[in-house]
Amino acid sequence: MSTTDLISNMRQQIYSRSVRERSISNVLARLREIALSGYPWVYVAGWAITIYLMTNSIEVGRLSASVSTYAVRPLLWISLALMAVIGWREGVLEKPTMSSLVPISGALAGSFHVAPLMIAGLIYGFGHSPYSHQPLALLGNLVHVGAMLVAIEMSRACVVGSLGARRPYLALALATILFAFLELPTSWPSSFEDAGTGFMFVGETLLPGLSESLLASFLAFTGGPIASLVYRGFVHGFEWISPILPHMQWTVAAFLGTVVPALGLVLLRGVLVSDTDEDESETEQAGGISTSWVVVSITAVAMLWFNAGLFGVRPTIVSGLSMKPALELGDLVVTREGDPEMIEVGDIIQFRRGGDYILHRVVEVEATKNEVFFVTRGDANNVNDDPVLEGAIVGKVILVIPKLGWLGIVPRLLIQRIGALL
Repeated sequence: MSTTDLISNMRQQIYSRSVRERSISNVLARLREIALSGYPWVYVAGWAITIYLMTNSIEVGRLSASVSTYAVRPLLWISLALMAVIGWREGVLEKPTMSSLVPISGALAGSFHVAPLMIAGLIYGFGHSPYSHQPLALLGNLVHVGAMLVAIEMSRACVVGSLGARRPYLALALATILFAFLELPTSWPSSFEDAGTGFMFVGETLLPGLSESLLASFLAFTGGPIASLVYRGFVHGFEWISPILPHMQWTVAAFLGTVVPALGLVLLRGVLVSDTDEDESETEQAGGISTSWVVVSITAVAMLWFNAGLFGVRPTIVSGLSMKPALELGDLVVTREGDPEMIEVGDIIQFRRGGDYILHRVVEVEATKNEVFFVTRGDANNVNDDPVLEGAIVGKVILVIPKLGWLGIVPRLLIQRIGALL
């Protein structure tokens, strides 16, 4: 090779290295520009969802459950926490003013959340905690839960901080839904396979999770990660450390778990917003969010109680064709509990048979010395059903709303389809 060719190759190599260095430098500059421009929530949220899918859906090699729970998962959550810290420091340009009220407000929110649970325990009784309280097991649980809480609350602060300066409604909504979702088991779509378990899942898990997540997001928005971390530390510390926990009906748990954080949001709004924000428009926005959530929470819990039959009436969606033309597929009927002696021939009743709830018309009432039973038949059927005893009757149909039940059928079908894909 001649000297000229050698010099030419050296120049080409130097040029190629320079191009690569400029490319790497441009990529790093772009990443920093993204962080400084207020978009760190994108990669923080993406990594959080990835960790959720990894820790719930994918087995980590052949590691034992204890190694996965107490080592691998905490390390993954710690990686998210570090990413969120960088995003918070570099991407959140207008950070909340830190004051002594921040941790105090978080502690007050946590105490306000736990106190009604203790009162409910005194009323309904306590049960033993399902978590082990042996020293090593307790320490491992605290490491596992602590790493997850730190990562989630730091990520929550990054999301609401980087997005909330421009779009506070969107920031609170996104953080509320995202971080409530991250604490659901991946098997949650199976809870909607039937109406009973679906209502229980919504009442016991989904609505309380969303309510708690909204309060934590509001605390993070107005006070930063410390406020939300202190709040949720109180709540989850009570759950994991206390050897006894309230033993409540699911409807009571739904009411307390949903309404108490919403009321706490209203009580703390004036304290944190007035202390950290001088912009009256932001104060009004936060107030509107909290008030709206209280209305939504109470309405949602009332609907759950209505569906559970606690008001003496219960809605049911017609899912068959046996009562055509009186009842069509997708109609919503409301049944009322009452004395079976008030049921007459011609009434449509709902009764239990095995694990099914059936809506059929009474065609005959028969009585013996000891009991009364009812003979029923679907309007579209040619034969009578087996006799129905008084104890199997749920109620008598008092109202029919045509086609309204499709509002519940369509989402259920979509959820089942999504669950099958996952």
